[in-house]
Amino acid sequence: MDTKALRQKILDLAVRGKLVPQNPDDEPASVLLERIRAEKKQMVKDGRLKAKDIKNDSVIYFKEDNLPYEQFPDGTEKCITDEIPFELPDGWEWARLQECCLKEIKRGKSPKYVEISNVLVFAQKCNTKYNGINIGLSLYLDETTLKRYSEDEYLQEMDTVINSTGTGTLGRVGIYRSTDNILNLPTEAYKSVLEYYNKYGLDAKLNVEDMINAVESDDIVENDVIIPFL
Repeated sequence: MDTKALRQKILDLAVRGKLVPQNPDDEPASVLLERIRAEKKQMVKDGRLKAKDIKNDSVIYFKEDNLPYEQFPDGTEKCITDEIPFELPDGWEWARLQECCLKEIKRGKSPKYVEISNVLVFAQKCNTKYNGINIGLSLYLDETTLKRYSEDEYLQEMDTVINSTGTGTLGRVGIYRSTDNILNLPTEAYKSVLEYYNKYGLDAKLNVEDMINAVESDDIVENDVIIPFL
């Protein structure tokens, strides 16, 4: 059996809503997306997010001509037919990945390691292949470089960490939880760190790693990828 092809087929059916029966009583994704937008705007008012964090958020919808359009914060819109790969089940919506994120999706900085210091940095090997995140594999960071890191680059509960090589190849994906830090070590995140799906409890419907593996890592960093939202 070609397990790679089988995995891809299962993923393909899942993102199209054809893997399991759809429940018409489920809350429409449009309602959830609207709630996310409202929450992010409130977070800006409360000072928990910056205005720049939501300045590129857009809304994707279908008009009377049955074609998909994207509306931007300045009120302009454009037809995006060439970006919509298939028809979604009733109640699902298309959305840019960044729209359902609370932190900017970006590449991290290359850390400067030292033999010993008072600060640990999340290293690539912390994102293990089979055993989740292991903070015990962290390395020491040169403390003189701390000023290079903004506050949102520190690991936070439910951050999703993606390993990516210099060529843009997508590697291991892990979700950070405080329980991963059983030694209570101070940590500084340097790789791409983002918080999305899991905050809204959607990882139970579609595995985060499978979803991210379905797109190129360069698309993720550019925040341009459109995903089906259920």
